[in-house]
Amino acid sequence: MRRLLTAAVASSSLLAAMAFTPEASAASAAEPRPRAVPATAAESDTGVQAAYFGAVDASNTATATIRAVAFTGVARVDFRLRLKGSAEPYLTVPNVPLKSGDGNAGYYTPRERLQLRPGRSYLDVDLTDTSGAHTLVPAAAFADTSTGVYAVAVTGATAASRPFQVKGQVFHRGAVGRVTGRLYDARTARPVGAEFELRPGASTEADQWTVTDVVSDPIEQPDGAYSVVLTARDEQGDTVRNQGGVDVSRPVQQFAGLTVAPETVDADHRTVTITGRLLGGDGAPQAGVRVRAEGPVAETVTDGGGAFSLTVNLSRSKFTLVAAAHGEYAQAVREVAVQTRAIPTTTVLSAPSGRVRVGSLATFTGQVTRAGADGKLVPLANQQVSLRFTTDTAPNRWVASATTDANGRYSAQVNVPESGTWTVTSHDPGGFFADSRSAPAPVAAAYPTEIVGATAPRTAAFRTDGFTFKGKLLRKGPSGAGTPVRSGLVRLLFSPDGRHWASKNTGSTRPDGSFEIPGLVTADGYWRADYAGQTAGTGDLPSSSAKIYVDSRYPTFIAPFDAGPEPVKKGRTLTVKGRITKYTGRTLPGAGAVLKIYFKPRGSAKWKAMASVKADRNGWFTKAFKASADGTWAAAYAGSGAYMGDWSEGDYVDVR
Repeated sequence: MRRLLTAAVASSSLLAAMAFTPEASAASAAEPRPRAVPATAAESDTGVQAAYFGAVDASNTATATIRAVAFTGVARVDFRLRLKGSAEPYLTVPNVPLKSGDGNAGYYTPRERLQLRPGRSYLDVDLTDTSGAHTLVPAAAFADTSTGVYAVAVTGATAASRPFQVKGQVFHRGAVGRVTGRLYDARTARPVGAEFELRPGASTEADQWTVTDVVSDPIEQPDGAYSVVLTARDEQGDTVRNQGGVDVSRPVQQFAGLTVAPETVDADHRTVTITGRLLGGDGAPQAGVRVRAEGPVAETVTDGGGAFSLTVNLSRSKFTLVAAAHGEYAQAVREVAVQTRAIPTTTVLSAPSGRVRVGSLATFTGQVTRAGADGKLVPLANQQVSLRFTTDTAPNRWVASATTDANGRYSAQVNVPESGTWTVTSHDPGGFFADSRSAPAPVAAAYPTEIVGATAPRTAAFRTDGFTFKGKLLRKGPSGAGTPVRSGLVRLLFSPDGRHWASKNTGSTRPDGSFEIPGLVTADGYWRADYAGQTAGTGDLPSSSAKIYVDSRYPTFIAPFDAGPEPVKKGRTLTVKGRITKYTGRTLPGAGAVLKIYFKPRGSAKWKAMASVKADRNGWFTKAFKASADGTWAAAYAGSGAYMGDWSEGDYVDVR
C-alpha cells in the first residue's frame, strides 16, 4: 500500500518528495514504503523527525505540525515563532497537544491556526522529555506570508537492484537552488558515501505549487538497507530536508509488452483491458505471480508464459500496475497512462456583492457543468475547484478548494484579505474533463478603522480658551493590526448629553495617522472625533473615538495688580492691591472671591502664601504687609466649580 511520510522542514518556496528506481528500468520502481530515518548523521534520542506548515490562507494564518521522538517519552512540546533575522519570538504556543501517535513518537499540532507576521517565520521547537531534559530545535520549519507554505512529503522504495537512481520532486513557489542527496546506513544512521547532486527535469503546474522532477546519476552501493536524505535550497538560502528508505539487494521483475485497449477513453467510456508479460531479470517468464492494478483495484495471476490480462474501470487516466514479490524477486511497480479525450467543462462563479469587511468570512458559490451526450450542458459532480485571488501585488493566489455536489454546485467560505479579483478553476485529476476557469469577479473590501489615543482637557474656560482634541486614525487589516490612515478627514463633534451630536470643526490626519483639532467650549458636555471612511477610495468603514467629558467653567482675570510703594524702606508698610473679574458672556466684578497673596523672595524659586483677602462688591481687594525683604508679590484665585482659577502678574518690590 502506498504511504506518505511527512518530515523535516517546509517552506513557501520548496517542498520535497523522493522515490528510488533501479537504473536498469526507468519505467519501473519498487513499491513505496517510507521509513523514518534521521535527517542528520547522528540522531539524538530526543528530536524532531518531521516539521511542516500547512498552506497559508488569505488571512496569513497556517497550521504547524511536528513529529517528535524521545526514547524516554515526550512530556511537553512548546512552539515559538520568530521572524527571519530576529532571535525574539513574536508568538509562543505552550504545551502543544499530541494529535496522533504516542509519547515516544507522535505528531503535535496546536488547536488553533497560527497568525503569521509578514515575511519569513521560523518555527523553533522546545521538547521536554519525561526526565525533564530540554531539547531545542531551532528553525524546524519555516513559512512565508504571502505565498503560502506546504508540507514536505517523502515516498521511498522498499527494494532496488544495483545500480539505482534516487528520484524526487520539489514542490515550490519560487526559484529552486541546489538539490542534493545523502545515503545513511538504516541501522546505524551513519553516512554512506559522499553527498550527490540531483538534476532538475520536467516541471508541471499544480493547484498550489510548481512540481519539478529531480534525479541523481546511477549509484553503486553494496547490498543492504539504506536511508536517504534529500535537501533542496530555496532562493533565500533556507533548506527543505526529508528522508526515505531503500533496500538494495533483491532483483526487480519487469513488465514487458504492455498494451491497453481501447487506446483512447473518455469520461463516459472508461473500461480498458491491459495485457502484457512479467519477466525476471534474466528475461525468463514469471508464472503464477499475482498482478494487480491499483486505482481502482483489479487482480489476476500470470500464466505459464508470464502473460496476464486485466480489465479495469478507470477512475483516472493513470493507474499503477503491481507484480507481487516472490522468491528472490522484489515486487515490480509500473505506472500506466491511458490516452483520454477530455470533455469540455464550464465553471461559473458567484461572488459577494457590495463591500465586504476585511477579515470577515465571505461565501463564494457557483456551478461546474460539462457537455452531455446530446451536446447540452449537464451538472458535473465530484469535480475539484480552486478559488484564487488576484491583486497587483499577489497575482493568482490560491485561497481555498472545494468539491462539487450532485448538482455540480460548490461553496467556499474564505476570509477576505483586501480588494481584488476572484476566479474559480475547475480541475479533474483523472484527466477526463478539461480544465475551465470562471469569469473574474471583483470584490471590493471594506476596511475597519479605529480612532485610538483620544485626549482632551477635562476642564476648559468658557468661550475664551480653546482646547485641542488629539488622536490617531488606524486602518485594521485581516490580522487586526492597524496601519495609519493618511489624509483622513476627521470631524470634531460636541454633545451636551452624549446622545445628540453636532459638528464643531474638522481636521486631516498626518502621514502617521495622528490628528489635532482645535475646539471652543461653550457649555459642559461631551466631545468625540468621527471618521466617515472612504479615504482615497479605500472603502474604509466609519469609526468614532471614545467620548470625553469637558467641564466648562467661567474664566476669571486678576488685573490690574500692584505692590508698593517701590522702593520701600524696611519695616514700613507695603500694600498689595488689585481687581478680580469674571467673564460669563460679559465682564462682571468677582465680588466675594477669596484670593491668596503670595511672596517669592529674591533668589528663590518658591512662592509662600502670606495671607488671604476677600474681594469687595466691585472685585477690588487690598492687603497691607510689613516690608521685610526684596521679592516678587502676586495674587491667585483657586477657582470653584463654576469658575476657573487665575494668577496675577508678579510685581517686584525693592526693600531698602
